[in-house]
Amino acid sequence: MFLNSTNVDKHKFFQEYCKFIPNLPETEKTLIRCFMSSMNQKETAKLIGVTQGAVSSRMRRAQERLTFMKEMSQFDLSTLDHDITEILDKYTIKLIHRTAQKSLQKKDLILEVIKGMIETTSQTETARRLNSVFNLTGHDQMNQIKVKHRYETVLNLLGRIKDQNPRYEEYYRLLSLVKHNLYKLHEVRLPRFER
Repeated sequence: MFLNSTNVDKHKFFQEYCKFIPNLPETEKTLIRCFMSSMNQKETAKLIGVTQGAVSSRMRRAQERLTFMKEMSQFDLSTLDHDITEILDKYTIKLIHRTAQKSLQKKDLILEVIKGMIETTSQTETARRLNSVFNLTGHDQMNQIKVKHRYETVLNLLGRIKDQNPRYEEYYRLLSLVKHNLYKLHEVRLPRFER
């Protein structure tokens, strides 16, 4: 269902996405309100002071975010901490390098990488949060590359073991979805993840 289309059933759209709209950035919420009040793109552009092309682009981005949030809501994250910790306990040798076991390489940090990426879909924001939470500095400081490496290491591990447990398959699908939608939630706040 594309917001740029003139033949979208607004009632169906609202029913499908209403619980996710409050999580959008203000500019995208404004576009949705204009759409719901039957304003066309040209009228919306004039109202908010941007070009019609900008309205079209922002509407597409809002639609992508709403679709992604809806897909994410399908996953049961109530046992995420427990399940990922269990996976890391079983397969920790494959995840942690043979170098010294610094705080950077501990399972709790890897778990926070996974949670941070699910919450923000942003490697940069996840690194910033980890540096703050774990008080990481210097060589131990996290960055996009280190977050990506740890995240993809867990994703690859899940890809190898997903047939062993239906929950592993679900986490593999979840982490793959996040990987293919990087930065979709960059400006979005999801209440269930707020710390």
